[in-house]
Amino acid sequence: MGRPARIHYPMAIYHTISRGNGGQDIFLSDQDRLIFLGMLGEETRKVGAAVLTLCLMGNHFHLLVRIGEVPLSVLMQRLLCRYARYFNAVHETQGHLFQSRFLAKLCTKDDYLIALLHYIHLNPVKDGFVADPGDWKWSSYHQILGPIRSTLVAVAETLALLADDPESARKRFRMLMGEPLGDFTPKFDAAIQTREPID
Repeated sequence: MGRPARIHYPMAIYHTISRGNGGQDIFLSDQDRLIFLGMLGEETRKVGAAVLTLCLMGNHFHLLVRIGEVPLSVLMQRLLCRYARYFNAVHETQGHLFQSRFLAKLCTKDDYLIALLHYIHLNPVKDGFVADPGDWKWSSYHQILGPIRSTLVAVAETLALLADDPESARKRFRMLMGEPLGDFTPKFDAAIQTREPID
């Protein structure tokens, strides 16, 4: 029996995570991460999606994505398959790189989106990679605050989640990132993976 199809909501924002099979690392070098980001940029442009926030860890990654008319599942299938082929070829491995189905949660509440901005960018601190989120170069932290500007992250759209003008939004983001993570943890149970929307 096949898995239930995800319900598609055009222009919706999703928090999505994909992990390495059996907990294995999916990024073994800076080059891997650069290749992944290049592929992410190409695939989001093809389907009319926008990356609002990202964080690449060792054995998983987080994305906050606003999709267009093309479902998130199409974007993720293209991205994960393409990166897995690259990874297996370069690192001379075989088999599944990613663990089962990617996780996705539809985000409909402003306070939840803001909590996600905090949680995603503090992931490297929580997992012990760095002491400060600004020390981790594989997230959208420096794109949001500057001075780094890239075509990958839709910074204006991300800042609009925080305030009406960019200066106030960046100020709020700095304050947010200075706060401890607390007990917030995104929940990804079976219902969230297959049935949406869920707040």
